Amino acid sequence: MSTQFFSKLSQNFIELLEDDEYYDITIEVGENPYVKIFRAHMSILCYRSSYFREIIASKNKKNRNYNDLFHIKLQNISPEIFQIILKYIYGGIFSLNENITLQPIKILEIAELFQLQELVDHLQKYLIENKPGWTKEHFELTNQTSIQSNNLLNNVNSPENIFNSPEFVSLPEESLVSIIKRDDLQMKESEVWKCVLKWGLEQNPTLNPDPDTWSDNDFNVMKNTLQNCLPLIRFFSLSSKEFFRNVDPYKKLLNHQLYKDLLNSYIDSEGEPNYDNISLPRSIKIDGIIDSRIVNLNIISIISRWVDKVDVNNNFSYLREMYFPYKFKLLLRGSQDGFTPIKFHELCDDKPNTITFIRVKGAEEILGGYNPSIWKYYGDWTQSLDSFIFSFKDNIKNSTLSYVKNTDKALFFSDLCGPSFGSSDLKLSVTIRYGVNSLNHYDLNICKQEYYEKKIRDDNKFYIEDYEKLSQNFIELLEDDEYYDSTIEVGEDPNVKIFRAHTGILCYRSPYLRRYLASNKKNNDNGGIFSLNENDTSDIIKILIAADVLHLNEMVDYLQKYLIENKTEWMEQHFELIHRISFQSNNISELQQFCIDFMAKSPEKIFKSLDFTSLPEKYLISLIKRDDLQMKEIEVWEHVLKWGLAQNKTLISDPNTWTDDDFKMMKNTLLNCLPSIRFFSLSSKEFLHKASPYKKLLNHQIYKDLLNSYMDPDFKPVFIKVKGTEEILGGYNPSIWKSSGGWSQSCSFIFSFKNKNRPDDSILSHVANMNKALYYSNHHGPSFGSSDLKLSIIGVYIASSDHYSYNVCKQEYYEKKISDIGYMFCIEDYEVFQIIRNLLK
Repeated sequence: MSTQFFSKLSQNFIELLEDDEYYDITIEVGENPYVKIFRAHMSILCYRSSYFREIIASKNKKNRNYNDLFHIKLQNISPEIFQIILKYIYGGIFSLNENITLQPIKILEIAELFQLQELVDHLQKYLIENKPGWTKEHFELTNQTSIQSNNLLNNVNSPENIFNSPEFVSLPEESLVSIIKRDDLQMKESEVWKCVLKWGLEQNPTLNPDPDTWSDNDFNVMKNTLQNCLPLIRFFSLSSKEFFRNVDPYKKLLNHQLYKDLLNSYIDSEGEPNYDNISLPRSIKIDGIIDSRIVNLNIISIISRWVDKVDVNNNFSYLREMYFPYKFKLLLRGSQDGFTPIKFHELCDDKPNTITFIRVKGAEEILGGYNPSIWKYYGDWTQSLDSFIFSFKDNIKNSTLSYVKNTDKALFFSDLCGPSFGSSDLKLSVTIRYGVNSLNHYDLNICKQEYYEKKIRDDNKFYIEDYEKLSQNFIELLEDDEYYDSTIEVGEDPNVKIFRAHTGILCYRSPYLRRYLASNKKNNDNGGIFSLNENDTSDIIKILIAADVLHLNEMVDYLQKYLIENKTEWMEQHFELIHRISFQSNNISELQQFCIDFMAKSPEKIFKSLDFTSLPEKYLISLIKRDDLQMKEIEVWEHVLKWGLAQNKTLISDPNTWTDDDFKMMKNTLLNCLPSIRFFSLSSKEFLHKASPYKKLLNHQIYKDLLNSYMDPDFKPVFIKVKGTEEILGGYNPSIWKSSGGWSQSCSFIFSFKNKNRPDDSILSHVANMNKALYYSNHHGPSFGSSDLKLSIIGVYIASSDHYSYNVCKQEYYEKKISDIGYMFCIEDYEVFQIIRNLLK
């Protein structure tokens, strides 16, 4: 048995401190006129403080006369503070004057100096628990003490008080690193980056704050200063705008591969992330978004993007600034409400827009699903257009999103099931057997891909640890055996079939068949003095050349017109010949225009069959400047580059090998072509891989504007508004229209375009009150909101066959007003389309 008598021991040591005898050291504390001499004992000081042990040991090495009294001076310490600490050293007793808030800060500073860790920890805890507001407000002072040893900082959740302090730039590198490395730093990454730059500039006062003025040596100096900070900046969390404006000017500070990966992530969002360079976003705390024991705010941000279908195909979206357009109200938690179907239906039925989160037992895995509709106790299958299921493994890096594929079997309602997506795509249920009911716990939980696009986990069954709920197209005419006027023989022997069809319909439904039927149509125009019908087309071309040489302009005009009206197909098949002949003379202008029109209409045939690199510059320009050129802009750019290389045969095709003189040579060659390339029509991926390597060909401002357009969502090119534009209004209904039923819920939107040729001059307005998104009535056409956009009829005696006479566009249940026309606008025409997913993409 052992008994501890620390109280008496402490008392005895305090008495020893106060005794005027037996001391062997004097300590002179303070500066004149505030100086005080303290008597103490070397043995106690040495064993209680490493600081004093080092001082005493160093003086002993200097052959001190042991008959002399040991004496040390501590000039930068207040005698009052030292007396408090000395009492702690001897008796383990520490007391504070609660009325003097500065006292613990100053004591903390001296306790750190004397390496009294027990006292340091106690004072930090005291300050955090009792003086948090004062500590944040007086960060300059706390920085000079405990922050320097990284103790107090670890408990500070208000970084603005640190970074906004004038003393922030005097932080030691170790302290700054300890701040910015934290996952829970409550600060936007763009602000972290700005503060790190500010700190770096302060360490190099000779540097100009403007990086555009920096030399390579200046960048090397700053890079060396920030070498331990740069790896801790989560650059992938920056928006494209933030990256372009705040990081790109400092790109020489970054590792080349990191900068390349960053640029790729913004411009080619479907690329594969290089996880070696990526840190996950910081765990920002936002109160009121969700109360969950299963998911964090990073997952909620991703789910919110999926709900709104924002950046769904962006492989980097989970790294960006978090997205919180919604709050999530907890309806059910299995661990507190139970794991039974009856409890699920009791708490969750008839509530729209629900998310289910399921934590799988024995695995770091989260499953879940989104139901934009409602849950019911019974009813079998129900339709949903926008439901989805998902899984997360290893936090958020490994996630799977699966949208509904069979919308008629998106959800399943049953009293023996909890949330049930598809048939077995994601289902919580109880095993069907004798005596089973909705009071039983979930024991049949299945995840097997069937009616949703993807499988979200490998194993079909799982156990729950916890879960939370927070038109007909001429078919009849085609099948009729009468009134057809053409037959189409399809296939080769012996697999040949004859189809009956109608020329008018074929011509207007297929451009290919229209051209084919037109070329086989009999030409009955045999009048006129000069007939060419019996001549071979190649002979007519020879006659045209001779007429041009003899300056028979009337015949040249006639022959051109004849060829265009009667021999179009032949000329298209022999386009190289027609092109070469027509551009040999300025008089054959109609055939020149025919060639340019044909090139615009069918450019792929031209660039594959014609040695277009021999085209004179003016004809190339006349082609690429056309608005109706039926060619992707990236292909136009590639062909212009090919043409330019053909004019400069000494250049090799790889621009990475070009010198500045090579770029100048090519730029001069393409001087008149470059303004006709519509670079802003390129996708971000096309720009990155196909245009960016040639950036030295482009005007600096154009390249900057292009980069800006991809990385800054608010950037808009300059357009000229054309007087007398026509306005287009419209709306999207993801649900269905009905002839009656009143209000209906939907994630719809309405929009306006001032002119169909000006897509930039548009307004988009999403529904604000989802419960009043659509209105069904037999007196209404499409009706969004109450009056947000409505086509209807009005009068005392009205019928649904009457024309629209009461058309309104007044903001009420949608976010924005889309037009100033207000009440009673008139319709020139209107169209309604059903959107069908393009399965070829």
